[in-house]
Amino acid sequence: MEPERTAVVERMEVVVKASKDARQALCEAETAIEQFARHLANGSSVRDAFTALRVGDLRKALQDHLEALERARLESRRAVIALGLSEGSSLGELARLWGLSRQLVTRIAKHGK
Repeated sequence: MEPERTAVVERMEVVVKASKDARQALCEAETAIEQFARHLANGSSVRDAFTALRVGDLRKALQDHLEALERARLESRRAVIALGLSEGSSLGELARLWGLSRQLVTRIAKHGK
């Protein structure tokens, strides 16, 4: 398999793992929100509820996982664009196939943003 194709496959595997990790963090956050609401409904103060559930740690973990997912998605887009270009597709064609704007695909291809 040529290097560009291998890079796309590897990047897709990273996206899937990051997505699974983010989904797990979202589930943990949902559980914490439900527990937080129960604490408040039972008369706990906001401070006590935050402390008991380690809300700050959960928020940070969720944010980290979402940022990792977004980085993985960007890297996979870069790899797909490189492979598409090596196969003879234009940036405009890739944008249409992907459902993205040509400007966004051009920006990712040039700057990775």
